[in-house]
Amino acid sequence: MRKIILTAITVIALISIGYTQAPKVKFGRVTEEELNMKYYEKDSSADAVVLFNKGELHFNYNNSNTPRGFEYEYKEHLRIKFFNKNAFNYANQEIILRHSTSQEEKIIDFKAYTVNIENGEIVESKITKKDLMIEKFDDNTNIAKFTMPNVKEGSVIEFQYTIISDYLYYLRDWQFQYNIPVIWSEYEVITPEYFEYKQYFTGYQNLVINEKSIKSESFIIEWEGDDNDPGTFNKKVKYSEELSSLSNTFKFASAKIPAFKEESYMASTENYLFKVNFELATVKYPNSALENYAKTWESVNKELITNPDFGGQLSTNLPNELVPGIIQGLTSEEQKTAAIFHYVQNNIKWNKIYRVYTKSSLKEVLKEKSGSSAEINLLLVVMLREAGINAHPVIMSTRNNGMVNPNQPGTTQFNYVIAYALINQNSYLLDATDEYCYPNFLPKRCLNGDGRIVSEKFTDWINLNTKTSSKEVIGGNFSFDQDANLTGKIKIKKDNYFAYDFRNELDDFESNDKYIEEYQNKNHNIEISDYTFENVDSLYAPLLANYTLKISEIADQAGDMIIFNPLNIYEELNNPFKAAERKYPINYVNPFELIYVMNYQIPEGYQVSEMPKNIQFLTEDKSASFIYKIVQNGNIIQLTCKKSISKTFYMPTEYTIIRDFYNQMISKQSEKIVLKKVE
Repeated sequence: MRKIILTAITVIALISIGYTQAPKVKFGRVTEEELNMKYYEKDSSADAVVLFNKGELHFNYNNSNTPRGFEYEYKEHLRIKFFNKNAFNYANQEIILRHSTSQEEKIIDFKAYTVNIENGEIVESKITKKDLMIEKFDDNTNIAKFTMPNVKEGSVIEFQYTIISDYLYYLRDWQFQYNIPVIWSEYEVITPEYFEYKQYFTGYQNLVINEKSIKSESFIIEWEGDDNDPGTFNKKVKYSEELSSLSNTFKFASAKIPAFKEESYMASTENYLFKVNFELATVKYPNSALENYAKTWESVNKELITNPDFGGQLSTNLPNELVPGIIQGLTSEEQKTAAIFHYVQNNIKWNKIYRVYTKSSLKEVLKEKSGSSAEINLLLVVMLREAGINAHPVIMSTRNNGMVNPNQPGTTQFNYVIAYALINQNSYLLDATDEYCYPNFLPKRCLNGDGRIVSEKFTDWINLNTKTSSKEVIGGNFSFDQDANLTGKIKIKKDNYFAYDFRNELDDFESNDKYIEEYQNKNHNIEISDYTFENVDSLYAPLLANYTLKISEIADQAGDMIIFNPLNIYEELNNPFKAAERKYPINYVNPFELIYVMNYQIPEGYQVSEMPKNIQFLTEDKSASFIYKIVQNGNIIQLTCKKSISKTFYMPTEYTIIRDFYNQMISKQSEKIVLKKVE
């Protein structure tokens, strides 16, 4: 332990820690200033801050392993300061390690420790390589997990590890930005002149250092061969040669990076986090021809079609009676497609695994009645083809995996497979993993930009987003009791993704009664005395819900007046777009329309004193519209309110348009009706 004396001057100075140029940080030398940091001045709300993060990657020539060849060494050094327990998840860290039959990544060095101040003394808690827990993620990936010890509010953690890898096609990528601020992040990559790599950046932040320079390096290549001495026979000797390289050195750094904060109606954070990755383009050794490794989408298509775990599965011979039995008596291709789709959907259970390549044969999938997204939908393609349908697989990236960059050909961006069918010049997209989907109705996780059709004859992009609007209509008839509680009935009609969401919501409960019970627990002022759900399992029909209910605490009684909001029953009057500006696009999953038709009976002895005025408005591009119409017919107040969003993607430059639209809409929806007792 080291004894330290803390001064007020030191504490004040340290909350201003930050770098404007590359800092000199040594592992194991956490400073007093860092330990005494109380908050990060650039973001005083931050739960923690990355003080320093540096990655270094360079190549070696491995003469000891078989096969011999180039490999790279990657080292990362990370230091984090914790301000409160909300960031303690950063004490749990993971290192991804890839492996295959011929390639492997392994950790050759690891050290980590947590630093705290306890009773005026610096206390260090260390872990070593033996504390790493290696877990299998899939057939080609292991994860080394570790938890930093003794993490408290005020702790500083620091770890450093080194990996050796012969995965030369994709170098280790680098993430500059996290959900907590980063004071300094730096990545230096040195590649021999024989290797050319493409660089791909994502995110919205800037680099303070973006440099390329040339560095002289040499690699010793050793091999064993016959002795050239004519006086020897069958003797092996070791040879070596020095290979010189004018290596490319890339240095990237960013400073004072703000915490990445998720915004409402946002797709995967993977689309927007500030990071860089590398992909091999060419290899040119001395006295050798140029080898082009840069992929095109056509070469990716060929790679998939010839892969036994993808295209090889498309030639699977199914049981002779399977498909003919499913489509017996059906004449149109649409009918056959739907019948085969629902057979796979109802008989093969998705194991929740997202994959592009299969692990099991399609015959095993049929036998076990379970499979991954790749196995289920490749089976669907094979069965459709056997029925004479023009069908092909589509590789895609789900919403939580991020958007596909069309300028970066390769399979690593993809994590999922669906099916495509062309029937009478109409395109159909199908995913049989989801029990509440049907032909041309994909699960929400699949509505994510473009997918790539994979075929023996062609390849092309296909848009996965839906243009079909989902509609929910809520109709209600209510009257007030003597305590100003509302009693009445609500009828709700949901189609497309409104129905899909509700079906999945009901699925989370063991019974519909349990769903109602939980709903009432969350909404303590609502008492449901009767309900019915219709068409829960009829996927092609709108889902209908009917409730008989009593709602308390909905109206204010002030003297001889009853004051209530006619939309407070169902609509949450919250604006999801409150910020002055937005950094990232708004991404609705699908277009939608929400309609309320509410009837309120005026209590006997009361009359309308105040009532909102009618209004109608829409955005300049007409993609969002709102209608509020309220009338009194005798003793009935009828309100019709309609909100419609027809566009699913708004750029940050359009943010104020949507924000102001919501502000105006919610302001109107918050207006109240005043009923006054007749004198």
